[in-house]
Amino acid sequence: MVSFKENQNRSIWDRAEEKSIFELRSMDVDAWYSEKGAGSISFGIQKMHQFNIFIHKDSINIKDEFYKYRWAKERNGNYKRNTFGKRIPVDKNNHTIDAIRYVILYYYWEATEGAHGADI
Repeated sequence: MVSFKENQNRSIWDRAEEKSIFELRSMDVDAWYSEKGAGSISFGIQKMHQFNIFIHKDSINIKDEFYKYRWAKERNGNYKRNTFGKRIPVDKNNHTIDAIRYVILYYYWEATEGAHGADI
Protein backbone atom coordinates (compact mmCIF):
# COMPACT_ATOMS: atom_id res chain seq x y z
CA MET A 1 0.00 0.00 0.00
CA VAL A 2 1.28 3.44 -0.89
CA SER A 3 0.91 6.20 1.65
CA PHE A 4 1.12 9.90 0.98
CA LYS A 5 2.36 12.64 3.20
CA GLU A 6 -0.72 14.67 3.96
CA ASN A 7 -0.70 18.04 2.30
CA GLN A 8 -3.65 20.06 3.53
CA ASN A 9 -2.87 22.91 1.14
CA ARG A 10 -2.89 20.91 -2.11
CA SER A 11 -5.86 21.46 -4.39
CA ILE A 12 -6.78 19.21 -7.31
CA TRP A 13 -8.50 20.62 -10.39
CA ASP A 14 -10.06 19.54 -13.64
CA ARG A 15 -7.31 19.45 -16.27
CA ALA A 16 -9.59 21.42 -18.58
CA GLU A 17 -8.83 24.38 -16.29
CA GLU A 18 -5.07 24.29 -16.93
CA LYS A 19 -4.86 28.08 -17.41
CA SER A 20 -6.51 28.57 -14.02
CA ILE A 21 -4.05 26.14 -12.45
CA PHE A 22 -1.13 28.24 -13.72
CA GLU A 23 -2.82 31.37 -12.38
CA LEU A 24 -3.33 29.76 -8.96
CA ARG A 25 0.29 28.62 -8.89
CA SER A 26 1.41 32.18 -9.64
CA MET A 27 -0.37 33.09 -6.39
CA ASP A 28 1.55 30.35 -4.50
CA VAL A 29 -1.39 27.95 -4.39
CA ASP A 30 -0.34 24.29 -4.51
CA ALA A 31 -2.65 23.51 -7.45
CA TRP A 32 -2.50 20.32 -9.51
CA TYR A 33 -4.76 18.63 -12.03
CA SER A 34 -6.20 15.17 -12.36
CA GLU A 35 -5.47 13.14 -15.50
CA LYS A 36 -8.46 12.68 -17.75
CA GLY A 37 -9.04 10.83 -20.96
CA ALA A 38 -11.29 8.36 -22.72
CA GLY A 39 -13.28 6.43 -20.15
CA SER A 40 -11.92 8.46 -17.22
CA ILE A 41 -15.36 9.18 -15.76
CA SER A 42 -16.33 5.51 -15.58
CA PHE A 43 -12.82 4.59 -14.41
CA GLY A 44 -12.94 7.28 -11.73
CA ILE A 45 -16.35 6.11 -10.52
CA GLN A 46 -14.97 2.56 -10.40
CA LYS A 47 -12.07 3.78 -8.25
CA MET A 48 -14.46 5.70 -5.99
CA HIS A 49 -16.27 2.41 -5.28
CA GLN A 50 -13.03 1.09 -3.77
CA PHE A 51 -13.21 3.61 -0.92
CA ASN A 52 -15.47 4.25 2.02
CA ILE A 53 -16.42 7.85 1.35
CA PHE A 54 -17.66 9.61 4.46
CA ILE A 55 -19.90 12.61 3.94
CA HIS A 56 -20.55 15.03 6.77
CA LYS A 57 -24.21 15.23 7.76
CA ASP A 58 -24.26 18.97 6.95
CA SER A 59 -22.92 18.45 3.41
CA ILE A 60 -26.37 18.61 1.88
CA ASN A 61 -25.25 19.23 -1.71
CA ILE A 62 -22.85 16.28 -1.76
CA LYS A 63 -25.46 13.97 -0.23
CA ASP A 64 -28.01 15.19 -2.78
CA GLU A 65 -25.63 14.50 -5.70
CA PHE A 66 -24.84 10.98 -4.52
CA TYR A 67 -28.56 10.32 -4.11
CA LYS A 68 -29.43 11.64 -7.59
CA TYR A 69 -26.45 10.14 -9.45
CA ARG A 70 -27.64 7.98 -12.35
CA TRP A 71 -26.30 5.83 -15.17
CA ALA A 72 -27.46 6.54 -18.73
CA LYS A 73 -30.06 4.14 -20.09
CA GLU A 74 -31.24 3.27 -23.56
CA ARG A 75 -34.93 3.46 -24.47
CA ASN A 76 -35.33 -0.27 -23.79
CA GLY A 77 -34.14 0.27 -20.20
CA ASN A 78 -30.68 -1.29 -20.61
CA TYR A 79 -27.68 0.67 -19.41
CA LYS A 80 -25.67 2.45 -22.08
CA ARG A 81 -22.09 1.19 -22.18
CA ASN A 82 -18.81 2.59 -23.48
CA THR A 83 -16.37 0.73 -25.74
CA PHE A 84 -14.87 -0.94 -22.65
CA GLY A 85 -18.28 -2.32 -21.63
CA LYS A 86 -18.57 0.03 -18.64
CA ARG A 87 -21.81 1.82 -17.85
CA ILE A 88 -21.93 5.47 -18.90
CA PRO A 89 -22.88 7.96 -16.19
CA VAL A 90 -25.36 10.76 -16.85
CA ASP A 91 -23.36 14.00 -16.91
CA LYS A 92 -25.77 15.87 -14.63
CA ASN A 93 -25.88 16.75 -10.92
CA ASN A 94 -22.27 15.66 -10.46
CA HIS A 95 -20.07 18.68 -9.68
CA THR A 96 -19.00 17.61 -6.20
CA ILE A 97 -18.72 13.97 -7.31
CA ASP A 98 -16.39 15.17 -10.09
CA ALA A 99 -14.24 16.97 -7.52
CA ILE A 100 -14.01 13.83 -5.37
CA ARG A 101 -13.19 11.78 -8.47
CA TYR A 102 -10.39 14.21 -9.45
CA VAL A 103 -8.72 13.80 -6.06
CA ILE A 104 -9.00 10.02 -6.09
CA LEU A 105 -7.64 9.79 -9.65
CA TYR A 106 -4.83 12.24 -8.90
CA TYR A 107 -3.55 10.07 -6.05
CA TYR A 108 -4.21 6.86 -7.99
CA TRP A 109 -2.00 8.02 -10.87
CA GLU A 110 0.54 9.40 -8.42
CA ALA A 111 0.78 5.97 -6.77
CA THR A 112 0.87 3.94 -9.97
CA GLU A 113 2.98 6.08 -12.27
CA GLY A 114 4.27 9.11 -10.42
CA ALA A 115 2.45 10.92 -13.21
CA HIS A 116 2.61 14.41 -11.78
CA GLY A 117 6.29 14.61 -10.92
CA ALA A 118 7.31 16.23 -14.19
CA ASP A 119 4.02 17.79 -15.19
CA ILE A 120 2.94 21.42 -15.02
